[in-house]
Amino acid sequence: MGVDQDIFEIIAWSHLDFSVSCELRHKCNGNLFRVITMYGSPYEEGKGAFISELHTLFVDFKIPTLIGGDFNLVRNVKEKSNGVINHRWSDNFSVRIEIWGLLEIKLSSRKFTWANNQVDFIMSTIDRLFCNTGMDVLYPLASCKSLSRCGSDHTLLLWDSRVNSEPRKSSFKMEKWWLLRADFTDLVHKTWSEPNRATSTIENWQIKIRSLRRVTKGWNSNEEANLRRYKKILLEEFDMLDIRVENSDLSEVEFNRMKFIQSELQKIWLREEIKAKERSRDRDITEGDRNTAYFHAVANQRRRKTLIHSLDSPNGPVSDIKNMLNVASDFYKDLFKNKNSSGLKIKTDFFSAGEKVTPAENEVLEAPFTEEEVK
Repeated sequence: MGVDQDIFEIIAWSHLDFSVSCELRHKCNGNLFRVITMYGSPYEEGKGAFISELHTLFVDFKIPTLIGGDFNLVRNVKEKSNGVINHRWSDNFSVRIEIWGLLEIKLSSRKFTWANNQVDFIMSTIDRLFCNTGMDVLYPLASCKSLSRCGSDHTLLLWDSRVNSEPRKSSFKMEKWWLLRADFTDLVHKTWSEPNRATSTIENWQIKIRSLRRVTKGWNSNEEANLRRYKKILLEEFDMLDIRVENSDLSEVEFNRMKFIQSELQKIWLREEIKAKERSRDRDITEGDRNTAYFHAVANQRRRKTLIHSLDSPNGPVSDIKNMLNVASDFYKDLFKNKNSSGLKIKTDFFSAGEKVTPAENEVLEAPFTEEEVK
C-alpha cells in the first residue's frame, strides 16, 4: 500500500497476516478514515483464519473504512462462471459482511474480476471493494470502475471518491413529506388558481403544472434551508441544557423546554427519514424506526449501480459528462431521423374489409380531446 503524503496525513499503520491497514487524515478537509487492503488465502486450510481476521478488523474500529483487495472468496454461485463453489466459506464470508453492515461498491461494467487464463476457462468475482456506512456518508458519490486486465489474471479496481465531480441536476420530484405541511395545500391551491392566457384545456393544464413545479421547487429549497437552521439551533440549545443538568437542577420551564426540543427534533428526524426512504425506494423497512442512514446507503448504492462511467463513440470511449451527452444525443438523433424509403408498400387489398377502421371509428380517433378526458 502506498500513500501520497502531500494529500494525506498518516495516523497509524497495522500489519496482520492477510491485511495491511492505514489510518489517514485528508489534509484538505480533515476527514479521518481507514483504508484496508486484503489478500485472502487461496488455500482451504487458510480461509477460516482469513475470515476471522476480517472479523477482528472491525471489532474495535468504528471510524469510516474502505476495504478492498483479492478476497479469494465468492458470495454465491452467480459469482463463478462454472457455478462450483464452497457454500461453507461463501456463507461465512457473507455473514461477516452483514454483521458489520459493509456495503459492497459493485462494478457496473464487469460481472467477473478474475480469470484463470487456461483452456478450461473459469471466471469468478473475488476482487471487490466494501465500505461501512461511515465511509458512505463521507463520500456518498463514490464509485468503483474496472481497468484493463491485460497482463494479469485479475481486473484492477479503481475507487473514485468523485469529490470534484460535477453534481447532476436533479429532476423535479414530489416529496412525500410535503403532505405533512399544512401550508403546502394552500400553496398548491393558490398556484393552481392563478389565471393564465391558455387558449385550450390542454394548454391550460400545461401552464398550471409548469407553474406549480417551479413554485414548489423554490418552496422546497427554502423549507430545506430553514429546516437545517432550525435543527442546528435546537441541537445547540438541547446540548446546552443537557450539560447544565449535570451540575444543577433544571427549572420546570427549562425541563419543559427540553421536552419540546425533543418533540420538535423527532418531527424533523421523521421528515428526514421519509425523504431518505422515498429516494432509496426500499419498501421492506417501516418508516419511524430511525433508519435514515440505512435509506441513504441504499440510495447511494442504487446511484452507483446506475452510474455510467463511459460510452463508446465512433472515435473510441469517452468518459467526461459533456462528451457522453453528445454521444447519446447523436445516437438518438441518428436513430429517429428521417430515412429514405425502401420503396416497399402494402397492397391495398392486404387487409380485409372487416380488419380496416371504418369511417365512423376513424372520426372518433381523430376527434379533439374533451375536458372530461383531460380530467
